[in-house]
Amino acid sequence: MANRKGIGKVSIKSSGKGKYGALWIYVPSKLAKDSSFPFSDKEKINIEIEDGKLVMSKKDDWLDFLTGYGLENGTLSYLLESKAKQNKNRPFLYYEDDVYSYQDLNEYCNRIAHGILRINRRLEKSKARISIMMPNCPDFLFSWFGAVKARSVVVLLNKNMDSDLLKDVLKDSKTSILMIDYQFYDRFKDIIHLLAGHYPCFCSVRQLRFELLQHQTN
Repeated sequence: MANRKGIGKVSIKSSGKGKYGALWIYVPSKLAKDSSFPFSDKEKINIEIEDGKLVMSKKDDWLDFLTGYGLENGTLSYLLESKAKQNKNRPFLYYEDDVYSYQDLNEYCNRIAHGILRINRRLEKSKARISIMMPNCPDFLFSWFGAVKARSVVVLLNKNMDSDLLKDVLKDSKTSILMIDYQFYDRFKDIIHLLAGHYPCFCSVRQLRFELLQHQTN
C-alpha cells in the first residue's frame, strides 16, 4: 500500500479561562477521509516521541495490561494469585451444583502444580511436557492452570482423538506426564504399554490432589 502524505498543523488552544493549554494536531482532510486512515472520531490513541518524531498508534489493550502489571508479572500464575487475594470468596465458576471461588481456583491449581513438581523430581526433570485430556469440567481448568503454574509445556488433547493419532501426538510432543480423566483410560492403556520407556508417568487429577493431601497431613 502506498504511503499517504499531507501537511498538518499544530495549534495550542487555551482553556479554563486561559489557565490551561491544550495542543491540537490537525490532520489534512484528504488523509482523514482516506479509507486506510486508522482512527475514528474521539478514539483514544497512544502517542509517543521516538527519535524526535511524534508517533501515534491505536491503543493495544493487551499491551496496556502487560505494562500495568509489568512484563514479568503479566503471567497466568501471577494473575491467579493476585485475583485470589483480590476477590477471595467471590464466585469464579459455577458448575452444576458447585460454586468455585477465586480462592478455590487458586488453591486447586496450587495442589496440581505441587503434585507435578513432585513428579518432576521423581523423573529428574526440571520442566515437564504434559499432555492433558479432560472433559468440560472444573478439573480441566485446574489441570491446565496447575500445569502452567509448574512451568510445564502443556499440550491439550482433543477427546475425539483415536489411539493412533494420540500416539503420534504424544511422541511428537515428547510428553513425559499424561494427565487424563479416568473415563479416557482405555484409550491410552495400549499406548502406555507400548511406549512405557518414553512416557513413564500416568496420573489423574484425583491422584495428584490425594497425594498432596496425604503429604500435608503426614
